[in-house]
Amino acid sequence: MYKVFIREEPVFICNSDQIKGESAEVKIIHFEINFDWSVIIDHPPSGGVYVIGENIDLIWSSFKGCFQEIAAAGGVVENTKKEILCIFRNGKWDLPKGKVEDQEEIEAAAIREVEEECGIERLKIVKHFQNTYHTYEINGVQILKTTYWYSMKTSFNSPLVPQLEEGITKAEWVKNDDLKKVKANTYKSILELLT
Repeated sequence: MYKVFIREEPVFICNSDQIKGESAEVKIIHFEINFDWSVIIDHPPSGGVYVIGENIDLIWSSFKGCFQEIAAAGGVVENTKKEILCIFRNGKWDLPKGKVEDQEEIEAAAIREVEEECGIERLKIVKHFQNTYHTYEINGVQILKTTYWYSMKTSFNSPLVPQLEEGITKAEWVKNDDLKKVKANTYKSILELLT
């Protein structure tokens, strides 16, 4: 199953036995070979949609064909106090991540981006956490961003330095009990990572 956020609405690409928690709000569409994705891309149904079929790889390939793809990598970083590293960028709470450069290993990109965006050091990848997918548009070009997330740990305890030129105005360690403020003003894909 793939889950992509289009304008903050979830689009599930799966087969019929993977439909979970079906509600009246979630639409179900059966995939056909000449499927017109523009209906979903331009106006994703409120509450989400399942696009179902027997061959998930074929559906996913068809969907990806509508976009220019970008790979990003980032971290869900925990310090020795069990606090989570969060950033505030463009009016929303987020987790540090950024674009994977040409010829760069994804894990190396994840560490580099977290270091650059927060002024942090001594990061250690614990494991690959999960991938998230979301779309957006730049200058009329539809983009599909795959973000590779890694669980990371650090013993770094110096002041954090937000990367202002990337629109990051805060980099903070957030206690588990204080994650409510982050969850109340973040993207749905980030909310899933923090839940």
